[in-house]
Amino acid sequence: MLKIYNLPQLVKKCFLLILLVFTIVISYGQNINQEQSNENQGSSIASPNQVENINRKRRFQIMVEVGYQYQLFGENINRIKLNLGQSYYFNSYISAGVGVGVRYYYDADLFLFPLYLHFRARMLQSSLAPYFSIGIGYSSITSKGLLPMGLCLNPELGISYKINDDVELYCTMGYEMQNLLFVKTSYDYGIRSSTVNLDAFSVSAGVAF
Repeated sequence: MLKIYNLPQLVKKCFLLILLVFTIVISYGQNINQEQSNENQGSSIASPNQVENINRKRRFQIMVEVGYQYQLFGENINRIKLNLGQSYYFNSYISAGVGVGVRYYYDADLFLFPLYLHFRARMLQSSLAPYFSIGIGYSSITSKGLLPMGLCLNPELGISYKINDDVELYCTMGYEMQNLLFVKTSYDYGIRSSTVNLDAFSVSAGVAF
């Protein structure tokens, strides 16, 4: 009988990594806010336009993303990618949110469902700007029912284009890691385990509104 277990060391590494990224993101956002605050010093009363601009920067967005993932090593288990998420912009640069995704392994006719947290940092405030994002979550897979699959990690680099204050188009290139530890019990050899890495190169495009 085949069972799937999580990797304790991987949990610790991913937790430390996301803690580090979260600290960097928050620190970066605070620096940006401080710079904007310094620019606005000299006037103790914010004008209606300034208040409106702040409200536009701090907003929720729905994100829809489709893409393709090519298996880097091992067997040919490429997949189609779909993500649906919601993010909150703390300012013009920093956003964070949650999402759910679908990965369809068409060669094996299996569906994988990751539930993830994601952070994004835009490099510029212009309409066309590069950005860095990272997502971390936990996945389940359909194989005679819905089974736990393990942790996933998805760092990406991309380009975003703001059509207006509410709509944004973006495309990304990145890497998605999906690690598993398979534990198998047999009569002759007892309990054996092996690690499977479903590492993939990922390209995608999406819209946020």
